[in-house]
Amino acid sequence: MKLIKLAVFLFLFPAVFGIKWLSISTLKSTFLEPSDCPTSKEQKKTLGFVQHQSELCRRMIELMPFVKSAADETVSSCLETFKEHRWNCSSLLKAPNFDSDLTKGTKEQAYVYALSSAAVVHQIAKACSSGSIDFCQCGKGGTLILNKTNENDLPPMDENYQWQGCSDNVEYGLSASQEWADAPWHSKVRLSRDLTGGFLDQIEIYEMEKERHTNEKKPPNFDGKKIAMNQQNNNVGRQTIAKNSNMLEHAANDERDLTKAEIKIFDRPAI
Repeated sequence: MKLIKLAVFLFLFPAVFGIKWLSISTLKSTFLEPSDCPTSKEQKKTLGFVQHQSELCRRMIELMPFVKSAADETVSSCLETFKEHRWNCSSLLKAPNFDSDLTKGTKEQAYVYALSSAAVVHQIAKACSSGSIDFCQCGKGGTLILNKTNENDLPPMDENYQWQGCSDNVEYGLSASQEWADAPWHSKVRLSRDLTGGFLDQIEIYEMEKERHTNEKKPPNFDGKKIAMNQQNNNVGRQTIAKNSNMLEHAANDERDLTKAEIKIFDRPAI
């Protein structure tokens, strides 16, 4: 995928705190209650959470099983993609205590940022589509009208019958990814339960991010240059999902096609 390849070559820097949350991929259990979220400094360090992620976990606990799935998908996709390469992505299994290949501003690190950000969009959008999140509606999808007798000569369908497919809610997935993956440089939780289905194109994503980071109060340890690079890599992952959202919508009710879509989204960079 060109966007992912572009990210790993252009946006390289040493800050790594934004992907430490991938350590939850090693957990055998998931987050079911707000009390499952880390509160103490030691708990947050163990899970690789920053304060904003801990707050989001408690306030939006319904999303956490799918954030966990995103961590699982990031690790499994990366391992599968690079299994025949010298760098085989095994460092992700050490999260949150990464080796230098994921802490020194490498192209591998930039790729993992983009991949993990995309995985959050992907998992939450699919959860919306399946009805697993009560407050998250379907994305935009067409309505198929069935008004003809089928080829097996069964009784004809009611001419007024309509079947409404439920496509992935990419917009809510994008918003959730912005809150979660960009959490280290956020000052407060912005995500709510009242977003409706829809679609953001790449220009809208860029403008929303620009406005957010222009107006938002910066945390005390804010490092503008490193944050900008982290932000860009996360945006690349989200833009990749947005670009492929039409393909995902058509595949929403076909597991085989959805698998193909995932492979196409998480194409490997030239590393």
